[in-house]
Amino acid sequence: MSLIRTIAMNRKKRKTSKEKIRRVGEILKEFLIGNFESEFPVSTPATGLPVPEGQMEDEPAEPEGEPAQSDSEEVDEKQVDEEDEAEQYDETKFYFDLADVEYCVDVAITEIVNEELVAGYDHPRKPPALSEIFQMLFGEEDSLTKQVEEFEEFVSGYDDHVHIDDLQQAYGLMSNIVKELEERSKN
Repeated sequence: MSLIRTIAMNRKKRKTSKEKIRRVGEILKEFLIGNFESEFPVSTPATGLPVPEGQMEDEPAEPEGEPAQSDSEEVDEKQVDEEDEAEQYDETKFYFDLADVEYCVDVAITEIVNEELVAGYDHPRKPPALSEIFQMLFGEEDSLTKQVEEFEEFVSGYDDHVHIDDLQQAYGLMSNIVKELEERSKN
């Protein structure tokens, strides 16, 4: 095989590789991050309660345009607020079924396998782990592979449940992985 032909084939492979990287990133964003956002409160603080726009997580909400109240009214209002907070706390879910989390990951893996983006994994009934896909694409020692392994640790759960803090960590990590995939597909 001539040297020019080899160089041309290598360039074509790199282009295809970047296309695969881009597509894997798109799939993870659409199917994994999208499902996490729709199924779990991952983009809100650990309390599971939404933070009003423009307000910091640790900052208490300020009443807008209310006149000053007497001390007795404030005490009554504080009791009502504490009761509301107790109700909200009871309704907040801190643990989620591991099966629901695994389903979100499996949907993304199945899509990657169905689109034949990773050689050797063409049977959707015997899918690889996400970290195995990244090992095939980038190698075992690549930073993205290591991040995916960390992601898998966060979503592995305990006693068939995954804590919201772990889900939020996994969500943030996967968001960073997708950003890195987008960067790598451009360069």
